Amino acid sequence: MALIQVNFQSNVLKRTVPVQVILPADKNDHIHYLHDRDKRYRTLYLLHGLYGNYMDWVSNSSIQLYAEEHDLAVVMPNGDNSFYVDQPVRNNDYGSFIGEELVEVMRRMFPLSRKREDTFIAGLSMGGYGALRNGLKYADTFSYVAGFSSALHIFEASPRDPRRRTLCGEDACMGDWDEAVRTDKNPEVALSQLKEKVDAGKAVYPQVFMSCGTEDDLLPVNRTFRDKLTAAGVPLTYEEAPGAHEWSFWDKYVCRIIEDWLPKD
Repeated sequence: MALIQVNFQSNVLKRTVPVQVILPADKNDHIHYLHDRDKRYRTLYLLHGLYGNYMDWVSNSSIQLYAEEHDLAVVMPNGDNSFYVDQPVRNNDYGSFIGEELVEVMRRMFPLSRKREDTFIAGLSMGGYGALRNGLKYADTFSYVAGFSSALHIFEASPRDPRRRTLCGEDACMGDWDEAVRTDKNPEVALSQLKEKVDAGKAVYPQVFMSCGTEDDLLPVNRTFRDKLTAAGVPLTYEEAPGAHEWSFWDKYVCRIIEDWLPKD
Protein backbone atom coordinates (compact mmCIF):
# COMPACT_ATOMS: atom_id res chain seq x y z
CA MET A 1 0.00 0.00 0.00
CA ALA A 2 1.44 3.34 -1.08
CA LEU A 3 0.43 6.56 0.66
CA ILE A 4 1.36 9.40 -1.66
CA GLN A 5 1.26 13.15 -1.13
CA VAL A 6 0.64 15.04 -4.37
CA ASN A 7 0.92 18.78 -4.95
CA PHE A 8 -0.19 19.96 -8.36
CA GLN A 9 -1.05 23.23 -10.04
CA SER A 10 -4.82 23.45 -10.42
CA ASN A 11 -5.99 25.36 -13.48
CA VAL A 12 -9.44 25.70 -11.91
CA LEU A 13 -8.31 27.00 -8.50
CA LYS A 14 -5.22 28.84 -9.86
CA ARG A 15 -2.91 27.58 -7.14
CA THR A 16 -1.01 24.55 -5.99
CA VAL A 17 -3.30 22.11 -4.21
CA PRO A 18 -2.42 19.18 -1.91
CA VAL A 19 -3.98 15.73 -2.31
CA GLN A 20 -3.34 12.46 -0.50
CA VAL A 21 -3.65 9.27 -2.53
CA ILE A 22 -3.81 5.70 -1.29
CA LEU A 23 -2.69 3.33 -4.04
CA PRO A 24 -2.76 -0.44 -3.48
CA ALA A 25 0.03 -1.02 -6.00
CA ASP A 26 2.94 -2.16 -3.82
CA LYS A 27 1.66 -5.29 -2.14
CA ASN A 28 4.40 -7.67 -1.06
CA ASP A 29 3.13 -10.38 -3.38
CA HIS A 30 5.11 -11.43 -6.46
CA ILE A 31 2.11 -13.11 -8.08
CA HIS A 32 0.10 -9.90 -7.56
CA TYR A 33 2.71 -7.97 -9.56
CA LEU A 34 2.76 -10.54 -12.35
CA HIS A 35 -0.96 -10.47 -12.86
CA ASP A 36 -1.77 -6.84 -12.05
CA ARG A 37 1.03 -4.75 -13.53
CA ASP A 38 -1.46 -3.23 -16.00
CA LYS A 39 -4.24 -2.98 -13.44
CA ARG A 40 -6.51 0.07 -13.39
CA TYR A 41 -7.88 0.65 -9.92
CA ARG A 42 -11.38 1.38 -8.76
CA THR A 43 -11.25 4.80 -7.13
CA LEU A 44 -13.00 6.45 -4.20
CA TYR A 45 -12.82 10.25 -3.94
CA LEU A 46 -13.14 10.90 -0.21
CA LEU A 47 -13.99 14.38 1.11
CA HIS A 48 -13.26 15.88 4.53
CA GLY A 49 -15.52 18.01 6.72
CA LEU A 50 -15.64 21.65 7.77
CA TYR A 51 -12.39 22.91 9.37
CA GLY A 52 -10.65 19.75 8.16
CA ASN A 53 -8.13 19.03 5.43
CA TYR A 54 -6.86 16.36 3.07
CA MET A 55 -5.06 14.51 5.90
CA ASP A 56 -8.16 13.95 8.07
CA TRP A 57 -9.24 10.55 6.78
CA VAL A 58 -5.76 9.02 7.06
CA SER A 59 -5.21 10.57 10.49
CA ASN A 60 -8.55 9.66 12.05
CA SER A 61 -9.76 6.47 10.37
CA SER A 62 -8.51 3.10 9.15
CA ILE A 63 -9.06 3.99 5.50
CA GLN A 64 -5.59 2.70 4.50
CA LEU A 65 -6.37 -0.75 5.87
CA TYR A 66 -9.79 -0.90 4.18
CA ALA A 67 -8.39 0.29 0.85
CA GLU A 68 -5.55 -2.22 0.89
CA GLU A 69 -7.84 -5.12 1.77
CA HIS A 70 -10.12 -4.33 -1.17
CA ASP A 71 -7.64 -3.13 -3.83
CA LEU A 72 -9.23 0.32 -3.85
CA ALA A 73 -7.48 3.58 -4.70
CA VAL A 74 -8.56 6.50 -2.52
CA VAL A 75 -8.09 10.17 -3.43
CA MET A 76 -8.43 12.73 -0.61
CA PRO A 77 -8.32 16.36 -1.81
CA ASN A 78 -8.19 19.56 0.19
CA GLY A 79 -11.55 21.33 0.11
CA ASP A 80 -10.93 24.13 2.62
CA ASN A 81 -14.34 25.27 3.95
CA SER A 82 -15.85 25.44 0.48
CA PHE A 83 -18.73 22.95 0.72
CA TYR A 84 -17.24 21.75 -2.58
CA VAL A 85 -19.24 24.16 -4.75
CA ASP A 86 -18.22 26.87 -7.21
CA GLN A 87 -17.94 30.12 -5.29
CA PRO A 88 -18.52 33.75 -6.28
CA VAL A 89 -14.92 34.58 -5.36
CA ARG A 90 -12.66 34.11 -8.38
CA ASN A 91 -10.53 30.95 -8.58
CA ASN A 92 -12.57 29.09 -5.96
CA ASP A 93 -14.61 26.78 -8.21
CA TYR A 94 -14.41 23.78 -5.92
CA GLY A 95 -17.34 21.99 -7.55
CA SER A 96 -15.66 22.01 -10.96
CA PHE A 97 -12.38 21.07 -9.29
CA ILE A 98 -13.87 17.99 -7.59
CA GLY A 99 -16.19 16.86 -10.37
CA GLU A 100 -13.97 17.50 -13.38
CA GLU A 101 -10.34 18.57 -12.96
CA LEU A 102 -9.32 16.42 -10.00
CA VAL A 103 -10.69 13.24 -11.57
CA GLU A 104 -8.90 13.88 -14.86
CA VAL A 105 -5.57 14.82 -13.25
CA MET A 106 -5.57 11.79 -10.96
CA ARG A 107 -6.30 9.49 -13.90
CA ARG A 108 -3.33 10.94 -15.75
CA MET A 109 -0.99 10.56 -12.78
CA PHE A 110 -2.02 7.12 -11.53
CA PRO A 111 -3.32 3.81 -12.93
CA LEU A 112 -6.96 4.60 -12.15
CA SER A 113 -9.89 3.24 -14.08
CA ARG A 114 -11.62 5.66 -16.42
CA LYS A 115 -14.88 3.74 -16.20
CA ARG A 116 -17.88 5.35 -14.51
CA GLU A 117 -18.71 2.06 -12.82
CA ASP A 118 -15.28 2.13 -11.10
CA THR A 119 -15.43 5.75 -9.91
CA PHE A 120 -17.03 6.66 -6.55
CA ILE A 121 -17.34 9.67 -4.24
CA ALA A 122 -18.06 9.92 -0.49
CA GLY A 123 -17.58 12.32 2.39
CA LEU A 124 -18.44 13.26 5.95
CA SER A 125 -20.43 16.27 7.17
CA MET A 126 -19.47 19.13 4.80
CA GLY A 127 -17.84 16.45 2.66
CA GLY A 128 -21.08 14.47 2.73
CA TYR A 129 -22.82 17.54 1.37
CA GLY A 130 -20.12 17.85 -1.30
CA ALA A 131 -20.30 14.16 -2.21
CA LEU A 132 -24.08 14.18 -2.58
CA ARG A 133 -24.19 17.46 -4.48
CA ASN A 134 -21.32 16.64 -6.84
CA GLY A 135 -22.30 13.02 -7.16
CA LEU A 136 -25.68 14.14 -8.48
CA LYS A 137 -24.34 17.00 -10.60
CA TYR A 138 -21.58 14.84 -12.12
CA ALA A 139 -23.56 11.62 -12.29
CA ASP A 140 -21.90 10.82 -15.61
CA THR A 141 -18.59 10.52 -13.70
CA PHE A 142 -19.59 8.93 -10.36
CA SER A 143 -21.59 5.71 -10.22
CA TYR A 144 -21.70 5.37 -6.41
CA VAL A 145 -22.20 8.29 -4.01
CA ALA A 146 -22.12 8.19 -0.20
CA GLY A 147 -22.74 10.83 2.45
CA PHE A 148 -22.06 10.29 6.16
CA SER A 149 -23.74 12.73 8.60
CA SER A 150 -24.13 15.10 5.66
CA ALA A 151 -24.36 18.82 6.46
CA LEU A 152 -27.55 19.31 4.48
CA HIS A 153 -28.84 22.01 6.82
CA ILE A 154 -26.81 24.80 5.27
CA PHE A 155 -29.70 26.53 3.48
CA GLU A 156 -31.90 26.40 6.58
CA ALA A 157 -30.06 29.33 8.16
CA SER A 158 -31.82 32.68 7.86
CA PRO A 159 -29.92 35.72 6.50
CA ARG A 160 -29.01 36.95 10.01
CA ASP A 161 -28.33 33.54 11.51
CA PRO A 162 -24.76 33.49 12.95
CA ARG A 163 -24.43 29.88 11.75
CA ARG A 164 -23.76 31.29 8.30
CA ARG A 165 -20.44 32.66 9.51
CA THR A 166 -19.64 29.26 11.01
CA LEU A 167 -20.75 27.26 8.00
CA CYS A 168 -19.32 29.22 5.16
CA GLY A 169 -17.41 32.27 6.32
CA GLU A 170 -20.12 34.90 5.80
CA ASP A 171 -21.41 34.54 2.23
CA ALA A 172 -18.08 33.62 0.70
CA CYS A 173 -18.91 30.14 -0.57
CA MET A 174 -22.57 30.56 -1.53
CA GLY A 175 -22.83 34.24 -2.42
CA ASP A 176 -26.43 35.48 -2.26
CA TRP A 177 -28.08 32.67 -0.31
CA ASP A 178 -31.58 33.40 -1.59
CA GLU A 179 -30.24 33.01 -5.12
CA ALA A 180 -27.93 30.08 -4.34
CA VAL A 181 -30.77 27.98 -2.93
CA ARG A 182 -32.34 28.01 -6.41
CA THR A 183 -29.14 26.80 -8.13
CA ASP A 184 -27.45 23.39 -8.25
CA LYS A 185 -25.29 24.43 -5.31
CA ASN A 186 -28.34 23.14 -3.47
CA PRO A 187 -28.38 19.31 -3.61
CA GLU A 188 -32.18 19.39 -3.98
CA VAL A 189 -31.82 21.39 -7.20
CA ALA A 190 -29.02 19.13 -8.43
CA LEU A 191 -31.36 16.18 -7.81
CA SER A 192 -34.22 17.86 -9.68
CA GLN A 193 -32.01 18.64 -12.67
CA LEU A 194 -30.68 15.10 -12.78
CA LYS A 195 -34.21 13.68 -12.56
CA GLU A 196 -35.17 15.65 -15.66
CA LYS A 197 -32.27 14.08 -17.55
CA VAL A 198 -33.08 10.60 -16.26
CA ASP A 199 -36.73 10.98 -17.21
CA ALA A 200 -35.65 12.08 -20.70
CA GLY A 201 -33.35 9.06 -21.04
CA LYS A 202 -30.21 11.23 -21.09
CA ALA A 203 -28.69 10.10 -17.79
CA VAL A 204 -28.84 7.41 -15.14
CA TYR A 205 -28.90 7.81 -11.39
CA PRO A 206 -25.89 6.85 -9.32
CA GLN A 207 -26.34 4.42 -6.47
CA VAL A 208 -26.60 6.51 -3.28
CA PHE A 209 -25.77 5.61 0.33
CA MET A 210 -26.62 7.81 3.31
CA SER A 211 -25.99 7.26 7.00
CA CYS A 212 -26.40 9.38 10.11
CA GLY A 213 -26.07 8.80 13.84
CA THR A 214 -29.19 8.79 15.98
CA GLU A 215 -27.52 11.25 18.38
CA ASP A 216 -26.46 13.60 15.56
CA ASP A 217 -28.19 16.99 15.29
CA LEU A 218 -28.14 16.57 11.50
CA LEU A 219 -30.40 13.51 11.59
CA PRO A 220 -33.64 15.38 10.68
CA VAL A 221 -32.19 16.98 7.52
CA ASN A 222 -30.68 13.67 6.45
CA ARG A 223 -34.08 12.02 6.80
CA THR A 224 -35.65 14.80 4.74
CA PHE A 225 -33.15 14.40 1.90
CA ARG A 226 -33.54 10.62 2.09
CA ASP A 227 -37.25 11.09 1.39
CA LYS A 228 -36.54 13.38 -1.56
CA LEU A 229 -34.16 10.85 -3.10
CA THR A 230 -36.70 8.07 -2.61
CA ALA A 231 -39.48 10.14 -4.17
CA ALA A 232 -37.31 10.82 -7.22
CA GLY A 233 -36.65 7.11 -7.69
CA VAL A 234 -32.94 7.22 -6.85
CA PRO A 235 -31.56 3.80 -5.82
CA LEU A 236 -30.82 4.48 -2.17
CA THR A 237 -29.40 2.65 0.82
CA TYR A 238 -30.11 4.58 4.02
CA GLU A 239 -28.95 3.62 7.51
CA GLU A 240 -29.16 5.06 11.00
CA ALA A 241 -27.12 3.76 13.92
CA PRO A 242 -26.17 4.88 17.43
CA GLY A 243 -23.59 7.64 17.22
CA ALA A 244 -22.98 11.37 17.17
CA HIS A 245 -21.05 13.67 14.82
CA GLU A 246 -17.78 11.85 15.42
CA TRP A 247 -14.96 9.87 13.83
CA SER A 248 -15.93 6.53 15.35
CA PHE A 249 -19.18 6.72 13.38
CA TRP A 250 -17.51 7.82 10.12
CA ASP A 251 -14.79 5.17 10.38
CA LYS A 252 -17.48 2.52 10.83
CA TYR A 253 -19.37 3.67 7.77
CA VAL A 254 -16.48 4.16 5.39
CA CYS A 255 -15.60 0.55 6.24
CA ARG A 256 -19.25 -0.43 5.69
CA ILE A 257 -19.45 0.98 2.17
CA ILE A 258 -16.08 -0.39 1.09
CA GLU A 259 -16.69 -3.89 2.43
CA ASP A 260 -20.39 -4.31 1.73
CA TRP A 261 -21.75 -1.68 -0.66
CA LEU A 262 -19.30 -0.59 -3.32
CA PRO A 263 -18.93 -3.01 -6.24
CA LYS A 264 -16.05 -5.43 -5.94
CA ASP A 265 -13.17 -5.56 -8.40
